[in-house]
Amino acid sequence: TFDITVRNTNGCHLYFIQVGDGETIEEPNKIAYLYDSSKSTDYDVDSDPAYAVISGTDNIVEAIDIKDFTAESTDTINALESNYDLVVVSEGPNSGHKFASSLKGMVNRVPMLNMKSFFYKSGVWNWGAGKNPSPATGTIVLTEAGAAHPVFETLGYGVGDEVELYVTEDYTGNIIQGYTASEGSLIANDAVLATIGDGINAIHEHGKNNTYMLYPFSSDAAIAGVEFTDDATNLLLAVVDYLADTKSK
Repeated sequence: TFDITVRNTNGCHLYFIQVGDGETIEEPNKIAYLYDSSKSTDYDVDSDPAYAVISGTDNIVEAIDIKDFTAESTDTINALESNYDLVVVSEGPNSGHKFASSLKGMVNRVPMLNMKSFFYKSGVWNWGAGKNPSPATGTIVLTEAGAAHPVFETLGYGVGDEVELYVTEDYTGNIIQGYTASEGSLIANDAVLATIGDGINAIHEHGKNNTYMLYPFSSDAAIAGVEFTDDATNLLLAVVDYLADTKSK
């Protein structure tokens, strides 16, 4: 026999199951992982390192191919908001995909982890632009705001720490994508948590409830078989847990 209890925290109902001897088990998060199979004939979501890390947890992770979605797929947006504790948008979907602009409507309506900074450009999300560092690098540098952020702080990172996220010895293509924020845009005043290359913005978050975070990663690297470092795995898992905990009505 077991008892189920419900606790309301910040508008979010957390369900706990108490089993036999009093052990309490928290229900797993339900996560949607959006990808686009039309991105490349070489892309396989099961070989995507970010998907592998996230789906390798106790969370319930559903891979969703947006290949045939359209700008009019508002019922899909509503379903993603209602049925998941976190929506992860892989870097795979092209910024010109008809569904891409619709994803902006989920920001701060459901916790969201976005890996594609090029959605920010004019004509898509209109927040600024994506930017690739030159030369390409697999390392981020923590800012003061990043070092004080719960995700990075609990992992023991400090100001100015260089965190290598990807094994890059045999790969010279784009790996970590940066961004620029247009003056007056929704994200213009967001604190930059990490940079890449010559001080290019790399990671930021927006909102405290149903928090949105940009954690950019190139799917071209995934297709080429670029591997995550242990730091990358630990950071991604920490980000997933952190964002899911911000779920709110």
